[in-house]
Amino acid sequence: MKKKLALMLATITTVAGLFTGCGEKDVHGNYSAVETFSDVMDESDIKDMEEAGLDVKDLGVDVKLELTEDKKFTFEYDVDSFKKEYTEFVQNNIDALIDYQLSSEGLTRDDITEDVAIYLDYESVDALFEGLKEDIYTSAEAFADSLDAQMDSYTVTGTYKVSKDKVIFVIDDEGDVSFGEGIINEDGTIDVDVDEDGDTVTLKFSK
Repeated sequence: MKKKLALMLATITTVAGLFTGCGEKDVHGNYSAVETFSDVMDESDIKDMEEAGLDVKDLGVDVKLELTEDKKFTFEYDVDSFKKEYTEFVQNNIDALIDYQLSSEGLTRDDITEDVAIYLDYESVDALFEGLKEDIYTSAEAFADSLDAQMDSYTVTGTYKVSKDKVIFVIDDEGDVSFGEGIINEDGTIDVDVDEDGDTVTLKFSK
């Protein structure tokens, strides 16, 4: 009898294991990741900006990934939150941005004299720097306004399936952004290698 019970238990365990193996991991839900400037900028450029007093490493854009129960997905950038963060960054770092702009021309504030200001059609040095501020604000505003149209091409939709520890994505229409699969980590996060205009960035998505 013990042998029969042991055999029955072994059979049940084997069958249960087969069904478990056939099942997919349930990964549906809303995920988010952050793509920072340090992910896409050259280290030398970041270093140059840091030397000018600009810390851009943590400045970035939120990326949203929705996986539905019926195996559809939407990948998109949170443009509104980035525009807000970017605008605040410019406002809070306007003086450092001017210094960085001057340094890119091989100049410092000490090089901007009254004679230089007058030569450039400004009444004074202060007026020149106020003009530079307005130029930067105007450029930043124009850049922020252009993001909506630019990021439309970065929105991706399609279907997905789960195979063991991978999420296989099938994109509806190839555009400026593409990716093939994501790796499901033990903690439930999903790593996705995203190709953006030829540059690859690894994003870690979490709920």
